[in-house]
Amino acid sequence: MFLKSAEVSNFGHTMLAINLNPFPILETERLLLRRVVAEDIKELFFMRSDPGMMEYIKKPLCQREEEALEFLERIETGISTNTGINWGITLKGQAAIIGTVSLWRIDRENYRGEVGYALMPQYQGSGIMREALSTVINWGFSIGLHTLEANIDPGNTASRRVLESLGFEQDAYRKEDYYYDGHFYDTASFSLMEPTPPKQ
Repeated sequence: MFLKSAEVSNFGHTMLAINLNPFPILETERLLLRRVVAEDIKELFFMRSDPGMMEYIKKPLCQREEEALEFLERIETGISTNTGINWGITLKGQAAIIGTVSLWRIDRENYRGEVGYALMPQYQGSGIMREALSTVINWGFSIGLHTLEANIDPGNTASRRVLESLGFEQDAYRKEDYYYDGHFYDTASFSLMEPTPPKQ
């Protein structure tokens, strides 16, 4: 049974102790999940600038590669502060990333984290994201997280299918949850809790 590593906070109760350095490289049957680096900037820029990939992410499209580089710097800040981690998804034997999967908004006090993911259009529908996300879920529970969350656009049926296939359940629907570009948008929230070990 995995024992959570914990540390005592200033308020006297235990918090999850997380160290993302060295960077954890994850492997599946088809995939290698590795650190996103500056050499990935063209792929990262595409994922942040393509209207199709950003359809359900209500943020301005990147206009220049420098903006994608700024995003990469934010990824690195999350790793260095142990508050979030992004993996680049690669097919084994190929260098270029084809998507990303993240575990961010890590709440050490409450043993929670949020998953996020993106995959290039030509690889969607092949089970790649389910394979990558499943591995990240297992890793998240292995380091001591108790609950994983996911927040999606209610219209993103493909994302919903991936989450539900991995055991996530919708536990909230927030109407007009956030404001972007003159409109209010809803959010569907999902969660998955650490599996309970069978009784001996």
